[in-house]
Amino acid sequence: MDSLRTAIDRRIADIRAGKVGAVTNPVSEESDAPICETCDGRRWMNHDLPIEHPDFGKAVLCQSCSPPKPFPYRLDNFIPRCSPHWARVTPGCEACGELSIALETASAFVEQDWPRWVVLLGDYGSGKTHLAYGMLRARGERDHTPPEKASVVQTQEFLSEVYSAMNHPVSDVDGEALRTEAMVMKHYQNMPLLVLDELGRESQTHASANRLSALMNHRYANKSRTIITSNLYVEDIQRIWPNIASRLRDGSLGVILNLWSVPDARPAKGTSA
Repeated sequence: MDSLRTAIDRRIADIRAGKVGAVTNPVSEESDAPICETCDGRRWMNHDLPIEHPDFGKAVLCQSCSPPKPFPYRLDNFIPRCSPHWARVTPGCEACGELSIALETASAFVEQDWPRWVVLLGDYGSGKTHLAYGMLRARGERDHTPPEKASVVQTQEFLSEVYSAMNHPVSDVDGEALRTEAMVMKHYQNMPLLVLDELGRESQTHASANRLSALMNHRYANKSRTIITSNLYVEDIQRIWPNIASRLRDGSLGVILNLWSVPDARPAKGTSA
């Protein structure tokens, strides 16, 4: 039996060679399909990192041949609901009016140049995230946007990714940067299509406000297509981030949609009318 030191050395050699996390090459030898040059058909990769780095040995999916999965929601399967029993929209209902305006705005976001920003405000279960995903997916399909050029991220996840890159920057053994705070910020600032979900659920600190402001300011200046969802009222956003609220209110760039009259439909799933 190999000694522990020998086993560890072999493990390190396998990691250096990129063998850890490898899966069977889905491209058969008889196939004419090209083999990914980035990962050599393994679909998994290992960054060449110093052994003391916290990400040493962690396998990651190759983004060249394993693009992000398509977004789960579509506009054409969004059915507005406005009662606890999942009844369809009916005339004369305030919630129905809000949903109708939201759907009209979603259509404009997909088909026209304005609005470039859409802010969806409402309570849990009002359909904000479904609409946001659907708009992003439909606009991406219309513009033939590659999946890697459209992103949905929760605000807290965005900030966690930024802080992780700040506290544990990734460089290869030659010192070349692979992941830094600036690189993460640039990734989201320059994303052609972005959904920033659940604004306001993150820990509200001076540092988080600075990162969010930097993200919003860059996308605002470049008129990048952006969809924001939040459980906060406009007044709350104004109180917490006055500079961000000012940009969200700019009618030349986008629109704020209120879905506060739409009740939470999730608990009613499976409930008989």
